[in-house]
Amino acid sequence: MRVIVDGLRHLLGTRALGQDLNRVTRRLDALEAHARQETKWRGRLSGKLDALIRTQYLGDFLGAEYPFAATARRFKLFSQNEEDGMVLALLHTAGVVARSFVEIGSGGSGGNSGMLAQEFGWRGVMVDYDRQNIERAEVRFGGNPQVAFEHLEVTPDNVNVLIERNGLSGEVDFFSLDIDSFDYWVLKAMTACSPRVMVLEYNSHFGPEASLTIAPDTDMAKAPKGVHGASLAALTKLADEKGYKLLACDPSGTNAFYMRKDLRPEIAAVSAGQAFRGLRERADALGETLRQPQDVPKLAREAGVDLVEV
Repeated sequence: MRVIVDGLRHLLGTRALGQDLNRVTRRLDALEAHARQETKWRGRLSGKLDALIRTQYLGDFLGAEYPFAATARRFKLFSQNEEDGMVLALLHTAGVVARSFVEIGSGGSGGNSGMLAQEFGWRGVMVDYDRQNIERAEVRFGGNPQVAFEHLEVTPDNVNVLIERNGLSGEVDFFSLDIDSFDYWVLKAMTACSPRVMVLEYNSHFGPEASLTIAPDTDMAKAPKGVHGASLAALTKLADEKGYKLLACDPSGTNAFYMRKDLRPEIAAVSAGQAFRGLRERADALGETLRQPQDVPKLAREAGVDLVEV
């Protein structure tokens, strides 16, 4: 629509018409912004109503089989999708001992730990490489004096120092990792704490079977959008080596949920192929696609970015 308005202004070119068209453009921008907000809040309300409806029938129909024992309990308070409910479900199953968390890649919303910090008063650290994000997080969650905030680009070289200086060494209840880059290598290097439950963002563009991650020396400035992180299979293999079992992925195809094996040995792990959820396509208020599947290996080859099979 705006392209049409700009074209009319160029063709007709009178000052009065230009002023009228400017007003039309501003009105269209306002309508578009309103439509986006309406779509956003309608989606949030719909999600909360769906969660309430599911809750009414959990006791009657839901068994102990994963991934359904986690995904059926999903809801959203602070998380990007509906991870909050799944986090609580797994923490309840694993048991809580220290009321503590490590959130790497918190964004301004607190990531997957915002609910733990604000609603339950847990102790932990929120970290993000974007200064504005961490400032927003500090404003939002700074009322809890037990939460520390760090503006930092987390790497395999500094992840353990970060955890140790915030007094979160040893057993913590919850660990979340979402940095859209070297997630696999940071997790591989991380030895300072032993989470009971972990949430790891995976790159669903890799698909359910490939065990791939970006190379540890990748120049992220040259990596195309979508070429980052690691596949679900790669993260699950690494998590298994570190003593964790995969139990579920959220339906949006964003995060994978793990529990330490020693806590509930009777609960069987879920395979990466069974748990995998592809990236759910999403459109904006005008029906334009915001997210859609990509061929990450092809994009990486074209950009000269190395992928590593692990």
